Amino acid sequence: MKTVIASAIFGAVALGCSAISHTADTSRETQVAVQYGDLDLSNRRQASELYSRITAAANKACTSYAVDGRSLVVHTLLRTCVNNAVAAAVTKIGEPKLVAIYNSKHREPLTNAVAVADLR
Repeated sequence: MKTVIASAIFGAVALGCSAISHTADTSRETQVAVQYGDLDLSNRRQASELYSRITAAANKACTSYAVDGRSLVVHTLLRTCVNNAVAAAVTKIGEPKLVAIYNSKHREPLTNAVAVADLR
């Protein structure tokens, strides 16, 4: 039974920029567990709750690096980090209602075929 997803944030890709503090270890991978065993993902409202949990976890993981928050470049990198983490988690879970919620919030939609392929 899938009740936890680890939202993997790849620091080397998302935060590998010179605008980041040189003390940050950008080669590490940060994971935040998201519990969702209490949710019925066939229910849109509960799938939306999971989407919120995933987004909060991605924000937490992506902002766990020491960064200079005054830089617009850093803000862009952090937003990219969050978006990539959310997309990865939604794809890994692969529930159609969750994919639909993601697609309603992003310009580049995930396809249902991606979600179905990951269920196998």
